[in-house]
Amino acid sequence: MGAGRVYWGQIVVVLCAFLLSAVVATQWVADTLGYQPELGAPDAMLWGLRLYAPWKFLLWWYYFDAYARDIFQTGGLICLSGVALAVITAFGFSLWRSREAKNANTYGTARWATTRDIRRLQLTRGDGVILGAWKQDILRHDGDEHVLVVAPTNTGKSVGVSLPTGLVWRHSYIALDLKGENWTVTSGLRASFGPV
Repeated sequence: MGAGRVYWGQIVVVLCAFLLSAVVATQWVADTLGYQPELGAPDAMLWGLRLYAPWKFLLWWYYFDAYARDIFQTGGLICLSGVALAVITAFGFSLWRSREAKNANTYGTARWATTRDIRRLQLTRGDGVILGAWKQDILRHDGDEHVLVVAPTNTGKSVGVSLPTGLVWRHSYIALDLKGENWTVTSGLRASFGPV
C-alpha cells in the first residue's frame, strides 16, 4: 500500500456503479414514458429494446420535468441510489485498504528481542559472534549472516562485542581498528589459532 498510489481498479468499479444507475434511470424513464417520440431516437437497439445514452435522462429531466414530475423524481432517486452505492463502495474500499495499514512498516519494524525471540533464534547456544549478555547467558550469533556493529565513540563496541568475539572466534573477522586496541588485546591469542 503506497501513499499517493492511485487505485484505478477501485475507481473503475465506483464509476461503473454510478454509470449503471444512470443507465437504469434513463431506461426506466424512457419505458415509463412509453418511449415518446419527444425523447428522440434511441441510440441503439438490442434484442428489440430501445437503448438511450445514460446522460439523456438528465436532458429529459431538464426539458420535460414540468410534464412528468413524479416520473423524473423517481428516475432521480434511481440515479441517486447509484451515487449512494458508488460512495458506499468507495468507502468500503477505503476500509479494506485500511486493514493493510496494520501491516505497514513505514517507520521500520525493529524492536527489542523478547525471551521468546532469544530462544527461537538460539542465541544462547554454541559459538558465534558475541552480541551481548542476557541474564546469565552470553548472546551469540552463529549464522551465515553478516554482523555489523555501528555506534558512537565510547559506547561499548570494543569491550562489548569486538574484543570478546576476537578472543573466542576461531575464524577470520574484519574489525576497523583505527586505534589498534583490538589488535593489542587479541593478537597474541588469535596467533595461537593458526592462520585465520
